[in-house]
Amino acid sequence: MANTVDNRVLQVQNWLKENYSGKTGMPEVVTDGHTGNATMKALISALQIELGVSVDGVFGSEVMNKFITLYKNHPDQKTTKMQHLIYILQGGLFCKGVTGSQSFNGAFDTVTETAVKTFQSWANLSNKDGKVDAKLMKALLNTEAYVLVSDGSAKVQEFQKRLNNRYADKINEIIPCDGRYSRVINKAVIKAIQIEQGLTGKSVDGIWGPTTMAKCPTIKRYATISNKEFVYILQGMLYCYGYNPKGFDGGYGAGAENVVKEFQKFSALTADGIVGRSTWASLMVSYGDKNRKGTACDCSTRVTTARANTLKNNGVKIVGRYLTQESSTSEKAMVKSEITALKSAGLRVFPIYQAVGRNISYFSINAARRDARRAFNAANNLGYPKNTIIYFAVDYDVLVAHIPTILNYFRKINELFATADFGNNKYKIGVYAPRKVCTELCKNGLTTSSFVCDMSSGFTCNIGYLLPENWAFDQISTVSYGSGEAKIEIDNNIVSGKYTGVSLADFTETTVSQKDINRAIVGKAYEMLRGTIFDDYLENYSGELSIDKTYTIIDNSNCKIQIGIATGISAGKGKVKLNIVNGEFDSVSIKWLDQFSTEVASDKIGKEVVETLKHMTTVIENGAISFAVSVDNKQLRMEMDIQNYDFEYNNVDASFTTKLIVISKYDNNILNKAMEMLPDLSVEQVAYLCAVILGIAALASGVGEIATLLEALLTLLQMAMA
Repeated sequence: MANTVDNRVLQVQNWLKENYSGKTGMPEVVTDGHTGNATMKALISALQIELGVSVDGVFGSEVMNKFITLYKNHPDQKTTKMQHLIYILQGGLFCKGVTGSQSFNGAFDTVTETAVKTFQSWANLSNKDGKVDAKLMKALLNTEAYVLVSDGSAKVQEFQKRLNNRYADKINEIIPCDGRYSRVINKAVIKAIQIEQGLTGKSVDGIWGPTTMAKCPTIKRYATISNKEFVYILQGMLYCYGYNPKGFDGGYGAGAENVVKEFQKFSALTADGIVGRSTWASLMVSYGDKNRKGTACDCSTRVTTARANTLKNNGVKIVGRYLTQESSTSEKAMVKSEITALKSAGLRVFPIYQAVGRNISYFSINAARRDARRAFNAANNLGYPKNTIIYFAVDYDVLVAHIPTILNYFRKINELFATADFGNNKYKIGVYAPRKVCTELCKNGLTTSSFVCDMSSGFTCNIGYLLPENWAFDQISTVSYGSGEAKIEIDNNIVSGKYTGVSLADFTETTVSQKDINRAIVGKAYEMLRGTIFDDYLENYSGELSIDKTYTIIDNSNCKIQIGIATGISAGKGKVKLNIVNGEFDSVSIKWLDQFSTEVASDKIGKEVVETLKHMTTVIENGAISFAVSVDNKQLRMEMDIQNYDFEYNNVDASFTTKLIVISKYDNNILNKAMEMLPDLSVEQVAYLCAVILGIAALASGVGEIATLLEALLTLLQMAMA
C-alpha cells in the first residue's frame, strides 16, 4: 500500500533529524517513513555538510568533485566523517528499497557491500565491484527508479541497462532503469551518439546540434553498417517512442525498417525506411531537423498582399493568425483587411487564441470563461466559417503536475462552446501546447486538433514524448522570408495533413445580433474583473453571467457580494466618481488615489484595492467608477458602478455598466462608529470607506484582518474630521 510506513526509511529520517537538524542549510526532516523528494534532499544536504561544500540539497558538481569513494575496509572507515558518509549511503540504499540492505550502522560491512552490488546489477553497470563512487552515490540519492515500474516498458528498460553498461563510466552518470523514457534518458542517448561519433571531452554535452546531426550515419536495409551501436541506439529509441522494431540486436532488418517507415509517416517525414539526418533528428529532439521547410506558418505580423505573395513564393500554403493582441500598436491580431490579401495569394488560414498565459495561475475557470468569449467573438467577427478549429495557446514550460488544471480550463471552454450562446459548437477546439499537454487533452476528448510548440525543445512536456495522435501543425523553427515591405518573419510549421485550416473563400460577412453584443459585453466584464479582488469569487461561482440580471457570487457571515451587468450607461448613485480617460484616471481621481495610497495602501489589502482600481482603468479605457455607501440594518452597503463609455463590438456601440454590490455584515463597535459618521462624511471620506469595504470583500472571511482594516479606517476618518 502506498501509505504504508517503511520502518527502514523512518529509521533514516530519524537519524538525519538527530544529527543534522539546525545545521546551516539543512532542510526540515519529515519523519513519515516515506521516500520522496524531501528525504532525498535531506540526505544530499547531510552529504554536503560532511563534505564541507555549500548546502542546497542538490547533488551538483561540487559534490561530485569532493566525494570520497566508499568501499569495504576503507582505511578511514572508523572516523566520524566516514561513518556518517556510510550512514548516508545506507540511507540511500534503504530509500531505493535495495533487497538485503539491512545494515544501518555506519559500517561498510559485507551486508552493505552486497547491497551495493545488488544496486549495480539493477543498473547493469559494467563493474559490479561493490564500491561507491560519486556517480553511484548520485544515483542512490535521486528519486528515480532502477527497477521496472508499472507503466514502464521492459524493452525500454533493456535499452536503459545497455546504455549504463556501455556509457556510464564515459559520461560519468548512471541513468534510471525504470522502463520509462524521460529527459534524463534523452540527454544520455545523445551523449552515447556523440561518443560513438568519436567526440570527446566537452563535445560530449548531450545537446543535439548541427555537428551531432551531421555526423550521424545513414542506416538502411541491406547496407553494410560499420558500427552496430548506432543500430542499437536506433532500436532503443524506437522502443522509447512506442514502436516495436522486432528485436534489440543491432541488426536493421524488415521489422526495424517497417516501423521506421511508420515513424516517418507519422512525423511527416519521407517514409522510405532510410534513417538519415532528419529521421535521427526527429528521434532525438522535439523540433527535429530545423532545416525542414514546412508548408504552414504562424506569425504575429499583419499579412499584407506583398507579404502574402512572399509566403506563397516560399512554399507556404497555410497561415496561422492570432485573434488577440497585447497592445493597440501590435500587429498580432488578425484584421479583416488580411482576408483579401490571404485570399488573393490562395493561402488558407487557421486562428490562434493567446492571452498572456505564461504560468499555471492563468488557467483558471474564470479565465476560460473570458477566453472562450473573446476567442468566439473575434473569430465570429472576422467571419471564420462553421467547424473552424481555434487553437487555444498553453505557451509555457508546463509541468506534469499542472495538466489537471489545464484540463479543467479546456473542459469549461468545451462546455461554453456547446451552448446556444456560442453557436452550438459552431467552432471546434484545438490547442497550441507542448507534446504531453496536447496528448492528454486529446485523450480526454477536449481537443479536436493539436498545434505542437516543438520549437521549445527544452519544455518538460516535450522531451521524452511522442507527437500527439491528432497533431496538425508542428512548430520547429523561426525564419524570415522576403525583403523590404514584403519581408515577414514566421514560425515554420510542419503539416501532418490531418487539418489544413480553412479557405478564405468560406469566410462570411457577419451581422451583429444583440446576442453577439451581450456575449461581448459579458466577456469584457470578466476581463475587467480578472486579477482583481473579485476574481476568486467569480472563479468559485458555478453559474454564467448574463445581461440585466443580478447574481450573488458570495454570501457568508461577513460579506455578501452581488454583480449585475446592463447595456447602456447608468448614472452612479454616489457622490464619489473616479473618471477614466484613455486607460488612466483623470487628475482629480489621481489626487484621491495618491492620497489613499499614502494613507492606506501600506496595508496588504490596501495595496490590493489600489491594484484592483488600476487594473480596471486599463481595461475600461474610457469610463468611470462611481461609489455609493448606505446603511441598512447596521450593515454597510457599497454600490460600485463601473461604466464603460465607448466599448464597441464589430463597429456597434456596446457601452455598458457593471454594478458590484458589497454588503458588510461584520458588526462591532468600530463599524458602528463608522456608520454613525456616515451622514457627515465628505466625498473623500466616502471614497476611503468604499475602498475599505473593497478590502472587506477581498478578505471575506478574515474577521481579524477586517477588524484591523476598519481600525485603520476609523483613524483616517477621525483625522479627516478633526
